[in-house]
Amino acid sequence: MSAATTQFTLADLERMPADGMHREILHGELIEMPPPTLRHEIIAARINRSLVLFLGRKEFGMVFLSKMGYRLLSDDRTWVEPDVSFVRKERVQSSLDKDYVDGAPDLAVEVISPSESAQDVEDKIEAYLSGGAHAVVVVYPKKQTVKLFLSEGTSRTLRGGDVLTLPGLLPGWEMPVTEIFAA
Repeated sequence: MSAATTQFTLADLERMPADGMHREILHGELIEMPPPTLRHEIIAARINRSLVLFLGRKEFGMVFLSKMGYRLLSDDRTWVEPDVSFVRKERVQSSLDKDYVDGAPDLAVEVISPSESAQDVEDKIEAYLSGGAHAVVVVYPKKQTVKLFLSEGTSRTLRGGDVLTLPGLLPGWEMPVTEIFAA
């Protein structure tokens, strides 16, 4: 990014038109994407449903679908809306008097669209982890793979017969990868 590039902030994002485009800001750079596809939304809804059913009445935290925004850094130049996110109860409670949650969600799930660049995806993963996320799950519909990135610096790729679990964050929750991509 050159010095002459416009640096966007949350205030700029809030002034943009409600025209159906999905917008995020990463380190001051505006990222615009068309609305998600049906397949994208089905995958996000399946993961959301699995988390909601698992949590039930446990009051362990809240699961959010896309449209929940997170200011990852205090300078208002990194603002993202994961496709699915989970925030622990105590963090939800401490944010109720604010418009948004400061910092990353405890779990961020991104379903990758054809319009997203590999660099943007990598930058977003790094921003989530730097912002305090415990885990980032990146779903690649075309390849039918899931990549899991954990805050301690480990990552793994899941396919077909694998099961997505997050024992350090959501002990007991599991979701077969085949369920994520079911027809």
